[in-house]
Amino acid sequence: MMFNKGVEPGVPTFNILIKALCKNHQIRHAILMMEDMCSYGLAPDEITYTTIMKGCIEEGDLDTALRIRDAMIAAQCPLSKVTVNVLIHGYCKEGRIEEALNFAEEMWVEGFRPDQVTFNTLVHGLCKSGYFKHALELLDLMLEEEFDLNIVTYNTLISGLCKTGQDDEAMGVLNQMISRDRSPDIVTYNILIRTLCKEKQMEQAFEIACIMTDKGILPDVYTFSSLIRGLCLTKNHDLAIDLLHGMKNQGCRPNEHIFNILINGLCSSGKLDRALGLLKDMESSGCTRGVVTFMVMVNLKVNGLYDDVQANPSLMNRVKEVQENPDPKFPNFVKSMNRLAVTVGLILICLTMVGTDEITYNTIMQGYIEEGNLETALRIREEMIAAQCPVSKKTVDVLILGYCKEGRIEEALNLAEEMLVEGFCPDQFTFNTLVRGLCNSGHVKHALELFDLMLQEGFDLYTVTYETLISRLRKYGQFDEAMGVLNQMISRDCSWV
Repeated sequence: MMFNKGVEPGVPTFNILIKALCKNHQIRHAILMMEDMCSYGLAPDEITYTTIMKGCIEEGDLDTALRIRDAMIAAQCPLSKVTVNVLIHGYCKEGRIEEALNFAEEMWVEGFRPDQVTFNTLVHGLCKSGYFKHALELLDLMLEEEFDLNIVTYNTLISGLCKTGQDDEAMGVLNQMISRDRSPDIVTYNILIRTLCKEKQMEQAFEIACIMTDKGILPDVYTFSSLIRGLCLTKNHDLAIDLLHGMKNQGCRPNEHIFNILINGLCSSGKLDRALGLLKDMESSGCTRGVVTFMVMVNLKVNGLYDDVQANPSLMNRVKEVQENPDPKFPNFVKSMNRLAVTVGLILICLTMVGTDEITYNTIMQGYIEEGNLETALRIREEMIAAQCPVSKKTVDVLILGYCKEGRIEEALNLAEEMLVEGFCPDQFTFNTLVRGLCNSGHVKHALELFDLMLQEGFDLYTVTYETLISRLRKYGQFDEAMGVLNQMISRDCSWV
């Protein structure tokens, strides 16, 4: 319309479009549009360059941002304070804190003076990299220069100090924060409560919670999670369960993580009956029982509770009764055990009455893999083979996923080859798992080859696999290939998330 009406686009026009492209993750197109500005007799300005650098950094591509910075300098376009802050943020985001500090020092020599954004970015970056002593020193410098941290950076600093056992320093920062009229928010209070609960200082933790509520800040699911964990650590399971009920009454719905904490605490103390009762409560509360819920019961084995279970006739009779006379109102342990990756603990109770089958083994292996414990999953597979339980395609898929998650891509590919020898044909799940595994291991070329094979076989990638492949191609500068995959994705009616 502009051209039709004889209106020539100016630099602001291009800057608006470039910003829109960057927000939509189309960095390559943004760069091409900047390069096309000269054909209209226009030169990119500081906003143009900075916008693209910011877009690259948001995409995790600091190296390209630095190349844009070099082009900006070569074009004799001066770096503004915003540009410098964007690049410092990029270094900090990548954990390259020394380069961030060196760059800030170089810019100081050229006349740059840090502002509140600069200080907050550097303190945040120092904390994330574990340099809390330097972060505190920079905080002192900030106060001397009459700058202040924002609430996010205060919380990051307090959290980091608490995690490294520097509680006194954390309280000093908190007092400094309050003295400068920065009111702690729910995140600040949760950090303090979590730390006190971890150290089993429950009286002080509840005092902080009371102070928080007196200030009109209601506890959230993270507050309750910390308090319940602390009560379990101090063996106050009755109080923990009371707090769970109080949480519900307050309208704060407990999630699976909170139930897991309680189940784990009860199992660790040998209170299996109550732990199994909580499984029923989870269902009645509308909280989905996931793999981790059952996995926490591995304490049954770890803490040597199997003998206690065997010596508990009422519990054994209860399990047997559930098996023989399933009650639709009561969690069916047998079916749950086949459907989810149940822990060794529950299996020890139930397997004397329920035969092991391929589904049981697969779900156990899947549970361990989701917990990041591939080696135990592989041992379970050996037990499965020793028990002459047939290995299914599902078994192979689960283990391929485990190898890929651990970055052991060669072993994943070898297992896929064994799958073919055994007569199992890879399906869409297998292909998607391998393509993502290859991408995450840096084997993008092989991922593309497998992608082509998938299309030939009539399979398609999941959206998340498309995104992983496109992201890795862009990271390695293979923009044409990335656009090819994106076009393929669009042509197959797969939505971009």
